[in-house]
Amino acid sequence: MSHRTVSPMSTDSHRREFFWGQVDDALMSEGDQLLLTATRVLATAFHNGFLKNTPEEFENITMKCACIADRLREGVAKTLQPTGSQNAFNPVIRQLTHEQNAYELMCVMLEYETLAKRDDSVLGQLLAENSDFKMLSILLEWSERCGHRFLSGFSKHVFDAQHFKDVFCLRREATNLLRSDMRFENDKELGITADSTACQEDAPYVDRFYKTLFSLVRCGRLDEADQLCDQVGESTWGGLLTSRMVNRNPDYTPTDIKRANLMWQNRRKHFKQYLTNVWDQFETAKVPRAETCLFATLIGRTHPLIDFASTIEDKIWCVSNAAVEYMLDRRMGLSVNDATSTEELPTTIEQLEEMIKLKKDPSPYMHVYFYVLKNQISECVTFMANWLEQQGDRVADHIVRFMANLLIIWKQQSVPHNITFADQILKAFVVKLGKINMPTLMPFYLSFYSDSKAMLQQLMSAMDGINDETEKAEFLENAHESGISISELLLNYAFSKIDDLRKKEKDEITQAEYNNTINAWKWILLSGDETITEALHSTNALIRVLLKCDQEDLAVLVLEIVLSAGDGIPLGDRVEHRGIHGPAIKQAIEEYRNHAMYLASVKLWLDWNVERNRVLQSDAAIKFQDAAQDATIRMGITINRLTEMRRKDCELLRESVRLESIQQEVVRVSFDFLQEKGWRDVQSVEVEHELLAKEQQIRPDELAELRAMYYASTAILLCSAFELISEVNGSIELAKLLIDESLNMHADIKKETLRSLLKKLQRLAGMALTTE
Repeated sequence: MSHRTVSPMSTDSHRREFFWGQVDDALMSEGDQLLLTATRVLATAFHNGFLKNTPEEFENITMKCACIADRLREGVAKTLQPTGSQNAFNPVIRQLTHEQNAYELMCVMLEYETLAKRDDSVLGQLLAENSDFKMLSILLEWSERCGHRFLSGFSKHVFDAQHFKDVFCLRREATNLLRSDMRFENDKELGITADSTACQEDAPYVDRFYKTLFSLVRCGRLDEADQLCDQVGESTWGGLLTSRMVNRNPDYTPTDIKRANLMWQNRRKHFKQYLTNVWDQFETAKVPRAETCLFATLIGRTHPLIDFASTIEDKIWCVSNAAVEYMLDRRMGLSVNDATSTEELPTTIEQLEEMIKLKKDPSPYMHVYFYVLKNQISECVTFMANWLEQQGDRVADHIVRFMANLLIIWKQQSVPHNITFADQILKAFVVKLGKINMPTLMPFYLSFYSDSKAMLQQLMSAMDGINDETEKAEFLENAHESGISISELLLNYAFSKIDDLRKKEKDEITQAEYNNTINAWKWILLSGDETITEALHSTNALIRVLLKCDQEDLAVLVLEIVLSAGDGIPLGDRVEHRGIHGPAIKQAIEEYRNHAMYLASVKLWLDWNVERNRVLQSDAAIKFQDAAQDATIRMGITINRLTEMRRKDCELLRESVRLESIQQEVVRVSFDFLQEKGWRDVQSVEVEHELLAKEQQIRPDELAELRAMYYASTAILLCSAFELISEVNGSIELAKLLIDESLNMHADIKKETLRSLLKKLQRLAGMALTTE
């Protein structure tokens, strides 16, 4: 029969494989590297436990959080396993073990909530009626489960049972003497009773046996203790150990007198009476410490256990054990423990805290344990925040992670707490995540911020440090899974960088600042069609700012990036294809196309200028060569020279045709640009987002500035081109466009500039007519 009740988290329906495949190899290192790796792995485990690997069949959030705590407990155990027991005193191992103990406590508390509902049991009723007994019982069970994790003090020999694998009779020499029919004045000299001393030859084995048996009882491993007793021929102890099941398994204390397990209550009474009688004889006998401690534990005494306890964990165990034994015996009407008075035995958690001097413990873990045990979550959050503030930069990564994880569990359970202190704890761990290069997990922890604006700022700060495309995608995925609005985040991030440029004069902006802004804006393209309208608005704003700062090359780069992200489909067309409508969308699409048209004209002007210069240079070179070749021909040189002349003539003709084509295209695009309405539509339209509403106020002034800069420069370029190529019709058409009232060019081009352009165009047209 198992001596353990079944944990709600141990059932198959509430378990899934815990992803620790990468841990075995990763955690073979020691010291700080181990702690860093463990911090990374456990932070990822907690994140994935909540967002990815958590089953859907949990009845409530409490069960879900308890399962996560159970997984974290297993995770720490898996983390510690490769290091080996020889490192039990390593400070790093102790720190991680303390964390494991916290999750163990939460699991035990949940189990005892279930046990307290067993109204068919004396134990269940007492757990339900007496909160102090319930907390003391939880403390006892928890301290026993955690006992083997620190191989010191009372738990030192918990794994020594292996030394008895070849021992089948612990008191072999005593048995041999008995069989030899020798006579002894005192049977105790044979060492055949539980309270007897051992024969000299048996003494080493007996001493180790009691040490091992006591450590097993200390760690709650009653099944292993029972097996050890049977193996070495000390079966008398089996019944004595089984009596301890009364204080942890409701089946052993039924309220129905007809139930078979009722006999265990009577057995417990007889066992305790026997142990007490033996204990009374210890005062005059020299009994080894381990044996004394074992009897004191089973009877339920604090002394001399408390005097021998060298760790705070052992002190908690011996005091809670005595208190639980006393309170349960009293409820069951047993009087075998009368020697322990209530004055010297704590029967409340507060008394126990005073007895173990909890306030003097410098470690935060034990304080957190007791706050959790007493369900004083708000006080615990306050304590953790104040402790972190006192430690400053000295606090270790794993402690902050531990506190942040606890806080998230409580937030998921909607436990009331001080949100200011909670945000301090979360912020502290987010800072740690940045230092250990784990920015992709920040969205999960920041999603529990109570201050949404502060959360947004923290997220955007984290995004500044992420350059890898894979990490960017993972960051956004985690943010989405954590319930953070991706569109809100990306829009704010892009416009925050764009606004930083707006605040400076163009002469003050460095190339690095331009590059950083474009890199920040590129985040919005990672979500594809999910943020396509946000991408449209932010792209328009970025191009406006770049054009205002005379950064046409960067504006062209932005359009190329957008085109590449959309598989060659212009952003405006992609929005239309998705069927997204509305005045604001229509306005944004027209503005985007106007930007694209202007930047296309800029590229064409550059191509035309380059091609024209090349044609002019080729023409001059050919004329020079023609003169030389004429002289050569006159000198009677071969026909090959004539062939070369014809080839060069054909080449010049092809270049002239190409130049003519570019010339026609640049004129067409430039005219279209000057007539396009995208930059002219400054009517305020209704938008839902606060940032876009702000853009509606900024946009008219920026577009007016662009029209003033680029309408005039484009008209001047056209006029100069027409003058170079003596284009009459183009000059006339440009003059008509400049005076077209529907385009209202006089509002965008300075009067002096407009007047000068019209005079020049008139002169060009007149010169052409005179020539004809």
